Amino acid sequence: MNQGSEMLPCFFVKGVTVLEHELELETLINQLRQQMTQAYEEKGTLTDACVIAISQELDLHIVKAQRLKSSEKTTDDGSHFSTLT
Repeated sequence: MNQGSEMLPCFFVKGVTVLEHELELETLINQLRQQMTQAYEEKGTLTDACVIAISQELDLHIVKAQRLKSSEKTTDDGSHFSTLT
């Protein structure tokens, strides 16, 4: 652990509940990855409750991103639309 760094509390920001854009989802995924890496570095184990909680939240958002990407369709004119409701 770095002496100059702050301790990561055992909670994290879940992010926006309704993500309107893929970019927002990608940003959230990257933030959670960074938080998980920091938590691992500070806790020293992958089995720490904080690391696991962040990992589980990250998994949920990765699945959302995969579903969003798989639901996008391309029209004849090349534009995109989503089949998600």
